[in-house]
Amino acid sequence: MINIGKKLKEIRVNNKLSINTVINKLRELNIYVTRKTFYRWECDTTVPDLETIKVLSFIYNTNLNEFYEDTKYFKALTENEFRFINLFRENNDFKKIVKLLNKI
Repeated sequence: MINIGKKLKEIRVNNKLSINTVINKLRELNIYVTRKTFYRWECDTTVPDLETIKVLSFIYNTNLNEFYEDTKYFKALTENEFRFINLFRENNDFKKIVKLLNKI
């Protein structure tokens, strides 16, 4: 499991945001989580999905890489790599290919 909970909490606290504030901002963006779920994320019991992490990075005004920099899975992405990945993730044909690959 990726241990990003500590980083999630650190970035939230550095931004002087309460858990309730973040949950309300997530709800405004149609992502509904409970306080219990949020606590589980910050305690590394569970991990939010990538889309939620992406939204959290927006709320915290930070780069996605900051959530992963202290983990063994971290690889710093160049700006071009980051754009390339985001373009593909938004491409419907790519989504279909990923669904097919996940079935294998």
